Amino acid sequence: MQDKPPHEIKKKPKVKIKFKFTGKPKNEPKFKKGEIVEVTSDDEGYKGAWFVATIIDTLENEKFLVEHRDLLMNDGGIDVLKEEIEAKFIRPCPPHVPMFGSLKRLQEVDAWYNDGWWEGMVVELVNSEECYVRFRNNEVLKFESSKLRPHQDWIDGKWIMSSKVKYLAYFFLHLDLIRDYQVA
Repeated sequence: MQDKPPHEIKKKPKVKIKFKFTGKPKNEPKFKKGEIVEVTSDDEGYKGAWFVATIIDTLENEKFLVEHRDLLMNDGGIDVLKEEIEAKFIRPCPPHVPMFGSLKRLQEVDAWYNDGWWEGMVVELVNSEECYVRFRNNEVLKFESSKLRPHQDWIDGKWIMSSKVKYLAYFFLHLDLIRDYQVA
């Protein structure tokens, strides 16, 4: 027998389970043979640098064999560098984003330098076609706008235009470097 009349009996809620398909089977590699990508390293002196490479082969444990487009072997030869890279240090090449209008002070950019794209920030404008860029190691170099691209971050499988927030946090810690910067 029931203790309550039928209109007072609460029904248990139905539980729905949703599965989200990410587009790639779990055993499918993140990158395909022949795909052009950018690779980085966490080695000192290379943080914030991205180098163009091609996926040559898929290896075990989320590693890939890549062939760099612009980096040569250390032996002084003419052979391009091939190396094993963990997937966490590989991303697709970012889409082309035109530099609309002029560069702005404190704008995050990638600068083509030493055979790769190096993350930096515009610290001084020379004119509409040239500026000075400060890198993570605090080195400051002059670049033509044709050697710059807007910085983008690869987050959760999507390209996100960077904001000034993350670099401002860093540079406010080193505000004297910006405020006292003088072009020689």
